[in-house]
Amino acid sequence: VIVKALILYQHKKHCHVGVQILMSILRENYWIVGGRRSTRAVISKCIVCKRQKAKKQEAIPATLPVDRIRDACVFEVTGTDFAGPIYLKSGEKAWICIFTCAVFRAVHMEVVTSLSTEAFLQALRRFIARRGRPSILYSDNATNYVWHLQRSTADKLENY
Repeated sequence: VIVKALILYQHKKHCHVGVQILMSILRENYWIVGGRRSTRAVISKCIVCKRQKAKKQEAIPATLPVDRIRDACVFEVTGTDFAGPIYLKSGEKAWICIFTCAVFRAVHMEVVTSLSTEAFLQALRRFIARRGRPSILYSDNATNYVWHLQRSTADKLENY
């Protein structure tokens, strides 16, 4: 117990040195029977040393979706979302409708003045006029995207 405490004290005092250096430090003043084994046992239980010698874990990257790696034209596979609000000089709010190409990571932005379905459809029409019609369009289920669908479904249920 005393030997382990002495080894641990010297180990911490000399900034967590290794077995060989710690043995030479201890041998300046003490001769410990079975010293190398005892020193190795104390150092192997040192948490600071374990953390310093820890190997980093290699993260296995996930496979990319097929739409991200297939041959496609720019903006053929597109994702969309809104950013904002941004405040204009006139004091009005505006939002940015962001269209991103899934294959080339190109970005197209359109400014809209509201988050309505009509404003999104206008931004989508402007995007299609400039970049062409995407074959796949990904989006989150934001209320401005699905509002028209919900309203028409609710109207059909009321009339049913």
